[in-house]
Amino acid sequence: MIIAENGNDVCIEESVNHNQHWRFELRSDGRYDIVSVVNLKYIGSWGDIGVVPFLKTITLGWDIQAVNAVAEPIPIISNYTSGVAFDVDHNFVDVSVGKTFATQPVIFADMQTINGADPAGLRIKDVSTSQFTVKVEEEQSGGDLVISHAPEKIGFLAFETGILQDASGHAIGEVGSIQVNQTQNANWRTLNFNRTYENPVVIMTMNTYNGPAPSHMRIQSVSNDSVSYRIEEWDYLTDNNTHAEETVAYMVVEEGNYILSDGTSLNASKFTHINNESSTISLPFWDIPVVISQSQTTNGEQAIVTRDKHIDDGYYISFIFELSLQEEKNNDQVHADETVGVIAIGQGY
Repeated sequence: MIIAENGNDVCIEESVNHNQHWRFELRSDGRYDIVSVVNLKYIGSWGDIGVVPFLKTITLGWDIQAVNAVAEPIPIISNYTSGVAFDVDHNFVDVSVGKTFATQPVIFADMQTINGADPAGLRIKDVSTSQFTVKVEEEQSGGDLVISHAPEKIGFLAFETGILQDASGHAIGEVGSIQVNQTQNANWRTLNFNRTYENPVVIMTMNTYNGPAPSHMRIQSVSNDSVSYRIEEWDYLTDNNTHAEETVAYMVVEEGNYILSDGTSLNASKFTHINNESSTISLPFWDIPVVISQSQTTNGEQAIVTRDKHIDDGYYISFIFELSLQEEKNNDQVHADETVGVIAIGQGY
């Protein structure tokens, strides 16, 4: 791979591909700048270059286009949408995202109601440029022969992959997808972010249904540049220890309130001391947003999902809903406090 090459107006008397250390910095637009180049060899009458502090100060005819070609640029997200669907139960149903994407988006979805009290999450499959298929998936530790779940309202986000910017063009997050093959239930893997954050909120959602065992994504060790993750099957399935390879969507957003390019508001927040008891959460929206939540920690070893309710009870001063954790039926329903991340999109103030 060519890092840089000399221009026509500079005579390089000898090669510069000696022992060098190149430092790059990822810009908000997904391209890279050279931060420094150290220990360059002597190149003719120009002498030692030493340290080049910024890309704009590079002289000697370095071809900037060739420098920018060091890595494939990460695209800026320009297409996304959010929405809701009603009457989603234990049967797979198709949900339109309300528009057609140029390429297949990634989907994040969460129940906005608790009409059925049994522990459950959502499973997604067959994502296309205009729709996805989803169902409510209950865990089956109680040994029920027939699984049914009351119809729920779900909220969803559909995003292109790339760097997420606010309306001012500042990078606030990223969206992508990875392939996850869970060879053992206890194995954790690491996702390295494309940029560094101060206090990121992370959401991960399976977008395929290759493994039918009831399961969901679990994350921990959220840092400024990475997160640990695994596919978590419910505790009664631990003898299986494996799960088929799935496509997993992920979203990372710096904690805070933002206005997106289409004028909608995005809030990324973390809430501590969340357990099996309902906690009242307030967010800065004057209308009812789409809410996606996920535990960011594993203080309790039992498998859990987050559940949201009373999202339809909007307020004009602030938006309030209730958030809790659910373990499987066979457990005691007394779970250690976890930190839960919430990403919500709607009309804020």
